[in-house]
Amino acid sequence: MQRQSLLFLVFCAILSGCAARESASPATSVPETAPAALTFNEQIAALPEGSIQYFAESPFGPASIEAKGSYLSGMGHECRSARAASGDKSHRFVVCREKDGEWRFIPTIFESMLR
Repeated sequence: MQRQSLLFLVFCAILSGCAARESASPATSVPETAPAALTFNEQIAALPEGSIQYFAESPFGPASIEAKGSYLSGMGHECRSARAASGDKSHRFVVCREKDGEWRFIPTIFESMLR
């Protein structure tokens, strides 16, 4: 009987020691950083070809953007053409990935020419 009592006390001491050790050192949480929001240019580059996406903020104000095809520019940059429609106006533009990996907005120069 004494042996069972002794084992019981040892067992309780082990359990309480583990519990005390766990509560004495709370788990540290690693702060999570929110993923950086994609820029307008990156969002355009990521759109599937032929898709239309509304943007509340764009270089043209609130507009629906239609993603066109991708191509390789004469300078060797990966580019994506698109069209923005805002009200009764429509604008063509391109986003191109430069050597540093950043996507750059390039308005087409032909929009302002007389037809």
